[in-house]
Amino acid sequence: MKPIVVTAANKDRFKSTISGDKPMLMLYYASWCGHCQALHPTWEALKKKLETQNGILVGEVEYSNMQALPMSLQNIRGFPTIQVLQKGKIKTEYQGDRNLNSLLQFALGNASVSMSRPASAKPKKPVAAKPKKPAAKKA
Repeated sequence: MKPIVVTAANKDRFKSTISGDKPMLMLYYASWCGHCQALHPTWEALKKKLETQNGILVGEVEYSNMQALPMSLQNIRGFPTIQVLQKGKIKTEYQGDRNLNSLLQFALGNASVSMSRPASAKPKKPVAAKPKKPAAKKA
């Protein structure tokens, strides 16, 4: 499913979407924020990965559109903020590293259904560490 970008024009659709059982990964950002600008490429990659998943929705709202949110979701203390919304409420807030793997694990961990890899995907074999050579003795 394509991400929902919250604006005044679609605030009613957003409210009805977050009122459901399916969780939504939500990004609150400000276009002038340096941390938000640094997160942008990672967030875009995350949206692309989650686009084909049915277990979690993705949404985002820019600071200038915050008034389109329900009052209960407007208490953002800093940007960027990432939360999981479900049944119209904040389920949890992300506190981890802002890298793709960490964000993806957070999103999938909060998905409403189990996310399994396609049957065609083979699990990766663990790579064994090379044994260290013993240090040469000095004579």
